[in-house]
Amino acid sequence: MENEVAGAFFIDMVYLDKNSLPRCLKYAILASVFWTPHKENTMLIEFTLPSNPSQTIRLREATVADVLDFTAVDPRCEEQATSLFLERMQEKETYSDPRKWTGEDRRFALFQYFLNTTNEKSVPLSYSCSICGGKHTQEIAFKKIADAYTPISGDAFREVVHEGHNIVVKPLNGADLETVERLRFDLELTEDRLEEQNLSPTQLRALTEELRQQRTRIYMLMMICRIDMPYLDPAGTPASRRDAVMDVVQKMPLREFHELEEKVSAAIIEMRHGLRTSYVDGQIALEIPDVKCLKNPEAPGILLRYPFRFSSIIPRL
Repeated sequence: MENEVAGAFFIDMVYLDKNSLPRCLKYAILASVFWTPHKENTMLIEFTLPSNPSQTIRLREATVADVLDFTAVDPRCEEQATSLFLERMQEKETYSDPRKWTGEDRRFALFQYFLNTTNEKSVPLSYSCSICGGKHTQEIAFKKIADAYTPISGDAFREVVHEGHNIVVKPLNGADLETVERLRFDLELTEDRLEEQNLSPTQLRALTEELRQQRTRIYMLMMICRIDMPYLDPAGTPASRRDAVMDVVQKMPLREFHELEEKVSAAIIEMRHGLRTSYVDGQIALEIPDVKCLKNPEAPGILLRYPFRFSSIIPRL
């Protein structure tokens, strides 16, 4: 992706017409209105945030009333739905705003809830094997995923020096991911259009270029969300400085931008925490390392990405 960044265009904050929004954004207010008190004897799940092990979180098990409310959630809006779910399931004594949690914190919370409310011990994953070229389906034990957990080393931010200035690097949080998710709606529409039959060569080229630009916009938004430049306005906040940060990055020579990319990437790797994860077009996936080829088990293991989504754990009647 770093070789595809186009300096000629950049993202603006996105505001969508309400009639074009997926259902979950329309139902967000409804869900908050119809939330109901829970009984005190419901099961509790307790854990600490991977990005802040001193912060204990307690989640209760969903009730029938909760399940009825969440049936209206559009699974495409997983980050907005995740925020709503984690807000609603938290015990008030240990409540913490899930939009301020890192993406890894949020995925770990969903995984903990799932492990404590399911009888399943594994999940079947189908994939194309890069070793033999065949199609495999393997049962992946949840323990294998959980064993990759690691708490963060130090605080959930790093300072790097770039062109003589201190730049703060942080993991994406829930609010960032909700913003990125809005850009994904257009990308998914373009992907669907590319699946249409009888596209002319001109239409195919235009849609392919549109898709490339949309992926670049998502990548650039994720980059901006991960950095702050306090020197631009020492009295301001990361939110108030974001437009100025965007302007600085936009005007960078490409060489300088790639240097900054490398520093940000190294800082993010240094802050690795929670379950092993990666982002694909702005969506987070769990990583499962060292999965052996069924036909050639002696070959080195491959890395699988498990799209563990909110819809995977949402309670159902």
